[in-house]
Amino acid sequence: MQSHDRRATHCEAATPPATLDERDYYFTNDLASALSAANTPIDFDYRSWADDPQILGQTFGLSQTPPDNRAEVVTRFTYPGVGGGMIVTYTLCRMGPSQWSIENVSGQPVSDAPVELPETPRSLRQMLNLPKTSPACD
Repeated sequence: MQSHDRRATHCEAATPPATLDERDYYFTNDLASALSAANTPIDFDYRSWADDPQILGQTFGLSQTPPDNRAEVVTRFTYPGVGGGMIVTYTLCRMGPSQWSIENVSGQPVSDAPVELPETPRSLRQMLNLPKTSPACD
């Protein structure tokens, strides 16, 4: 029950988990450890601007073809100053019968003009120099 209370507090406050223990609750162990290291080189809000009143038109969806034992949750929204908005994808991996952890988060701005987007959007695992997938998920 204590874990549920901790998670509810973070959702209500819309602040990122601040300690390694809190990050372990949401993320795979390797990603939680890397996010907890000093001076992490993260250059986007992997929470989808969770507590920002300027977010407009936010939608969510599930990937139709995720890899085995994984799920992809995709959110898209508009935000002043970010062209056509952002697409943020959360890759979750099954850790047990009813337990999921965030394995990766990627973010990609959407242009107002028709331009080619990179094949692979920037992701937390890439920014933190972690392997493409978590050993805990394979």
